[in-house]
Amino acid sequence: MPPSRGKVERLSAPRYVTIVLRFLVNRQVRLVHGEVAGVEGVEPPRRFRGWRQLLRAIRALLADARPDDAGGGDSAADGG
Repeated sequence: MPPSRGKVERLSAPRYVTIVLRFLVNRQVRLVHGEVAGVEGVEPPRRFRGWRQLLRAIRALLADARPDDAGGGDSAADGG
């Protein structure tokens, strides 16, 4: 079955998204907490504790970095 047209468009227009990861680690170099921030937008950094929340924060940041939002948007609606 061929991919849907929407999927083909997404695959044909790849782009790089830059994110900044900031970690606080303890003396045993274990993750305590941190922040994920995108350098392309004006949204505040997303805070997390632990590896699962880190993954969720990255996924949320990437979801907000969709190309259809490139013209600017209302980021005030994001509660953090």
